[in-house]
Amino acid sequence: MNIRQVLRFPLVLTTLGLLAGNYQDNKKPEECAPLCYAGPTPDCENNFDFMAGAIYEQVNVQGAEIASLADRSSAQYPSNSSLVQQVETPAWGFKVGLGYKDWSDSWRTYANYKWFKAISNSTYQSSYGQIYLPTAYANQYIDNLQAVNTLGFQNLQAGNYVLLQSAQFYLGRPSLITKNIELTTSYGVTGTWFIRRQVAVFQNDFNPSTGASNVSYQSSVGAFFQNYQKYVFWGVGPIVSLHSVYYFGGSIGIYADAYAGVTYGVSDVRTATFARRSIQLATSSPALFAPIEATLSNKLFQFSPEYNFELGFIYSQSFFEESVRGSFMIGYETSYYQQTIKTITPDIAYRVENSAGLGLQGLVIEGKIDF
Repeated sequence: MNIRQVLRFPLVLTTLGLLAGNYQDNKKPEECAPLCYAGPTPDCENNFDFMAGAIYEQVNVQGAEIASLADRSSAQYPSNSSLVQQVETPAWGFKVGLGYKDWSDSWRTYANYKWFKAISNSTYQSSYGQIYLPTAYANQYIDNLQAVNTLGFQNLQAGNYVLLQSAQFYLGRPSLITKNIELTTSYGVTGTWFIRRQVAVFQNDFNPSTGASNVSYQSSVGAFFQNYQKYVFWGVGPIVSLHSVYYFGGSIGIYADAYAGVTYGVSDVRTATFARRSIQLATSSPALFAPIEATLSNKLFQFSPEYNFELGFIYSQSFFEESVRGSFMIGYETSYYQQTIKTITPDIAYRVENSAGLGLQGLVIEGKIDF
């Protein structure tokens, strides 16, 4: 390469720097070069933004099967069997966020908080010729303190409770790729905490070998076989997010938000199986029971990846001579918290589930104001 061409590099870089400075001073998107600041430029110099929204979502959990529905004739080796997942009822939650963007070169810091709670209760009844079999997550040894035998039941009641909270703190610079496309990358810290409690109650047992019903767990006398599980997880770690908006030449557009992070925290799990087994004799009054309970808990420190994706429509409008901008968004959101559901299998040599997690998906309605 000619030495004269090499000496021109500093001049080219200086020219590009001057052009970038001029573009930064001109705030109008239609006259702006790529990477111009994406946002209103209020005269009051407050440079705050506030977001609030409602979510209507449903929980999905791995590693939380409560039973299998199988034919009565072969309970020890289930045939034509399907696993029973607890019914998850959609519920409402909310989001709030606050940002400030008066730092050097229009960098923006902002924090988001999400709260969601769901309660679900269901009653299941088996059809003729079928029974419910508790999964390996229930300690069946406590039925008669002998080698594990398969219990079958004609009735099943289940309920669960989920409370999830998450917060993120970001640092990023809103940037325009073209006058109608915003693409902003942010970096920050995320924190997640949730608690889940679930219980499955079995009644009216059936003995496939003898064909006898209501042997030890008759609902009529208040006998039951129950498995209770509690999961508590919290974690903190780094996060990277991507926010993008494409406007159709006006105030309406499509937005997509996504983030990925890795938290380090603890998964605390407890399983308690309780048998209120009837031992009533023909002459016994009131009923006699042999109540037995077995509990097992485990605490595991670990890394847990988490992901979030949101896609929808946005409507934005500026007011008061471009000093205030309001936005309305409606879309679909899905989140997944991996490695958080460490369900215990209560064998004598116990073990826990690997890679199971908690998911959340549903409708998001948000409003945002920049001022």
